[in-house]
Amino acid sequence: MVDPVYTYDVAVSFAGEQRAYVEQFVRECEELGVRVFYDRDKTTELWGRNLIFEFRKTYGGGQPRFVVPFISAEYLAKPYPMDEFAAAVEQSLQRSEVYVLPVRCGDVTIPRELLSPAIGYMRADDHSPAELAGLLAAKLKQVRADPAAPLRSPRIAPRSFDPRATLESVLATAGTRFHRSAASALEQYGYTCDVTQDEHGIAVQVSEAGQPMYGMRLWFEENGVFRAPDRLSLSFGWPRGIGQGVNGWVSAVWDPQAGAPRLKLNDFSLGGIERSLTAEQLIDVLWEKIIAHIEGRFR
Repeated sequence: MVDPVYTYDVAVSFAGEQRAYVEQFVRECEELGVRVFYDRDKTTELWGRNLIFEFRKTYGGGQPRFVVPFISAEYLAKPYPMDEFAAAVEQSLQRSEVYVLPVRCGDVTIPRELLSPAIGYMRADDHSPAELAGLLAAKLKQVRADPAAPLRSPRIAPRSFDPRATLESVLATAGTRFHRSAASALEQYGYTCDVTQDEHGIAVQVSEAGQPMYGMRLWFEENGVFRAPDRLSLSFGWPRGIGQGVNGWVSAVWDPQAGAPRLKLNDFSLGGIERSLTAEQLIDVLWEKIIAHIEGRFR
């Protein structure tokens, strides 16, 4: 019996060192009719996409019935698996039923702040991939047959969704990316890029030979006619006018299909056309405006 509420029965999360075991587990699951989210089966679909966001949308959204993290020493030491695990744990807090089914791999000590010692788990060393797949199939059958199993949750924004907090996170992410790579991306072409950030927003100024030639600002309006607590104002172009005018707005909305926040960009320079973007996509769009201005000077 296929559960139509979920896109997948299970999503697997693991470090590369456990791929051989996990891939065999995945194939054994498929033989039993279990729908599995496995990265190598999505190579074409994920081509060109931001993998961090896509994986967060899977592990932290409403797509799988269960997430099975294969927790090893390597898993705990790598940022990608831990990001997936954090997204899964956050989603588990929004569900009344079991969501994360941990599997320990090898002799690994899991910090109690990541996984309570009271949580039941399986050991990969105790089960072959086929045996573990059988146990998962039995778990699914048990859940589907349980008359007390919870009904599907409505695909609307949860009470935990906070547009202002989402936009604050966007500013933090943008600041990190610009601080980390903006200057190095331009310095070889004779440009400097200064990034400033405070609690209100982020400002970027590109200069050539000490002379400002482009600016961009993304910020919360605290005063003035454009003031809105849950919306970012966007200004870009000639640096002397940055902050005195507004070229667009960015707001946070809930995507019911993805089960995750999205950003709505209203760019006045494009006739006010609204675009739905992730945080990473928004940052790329803003950076492309800077690059397009530089490249346009040589056409």
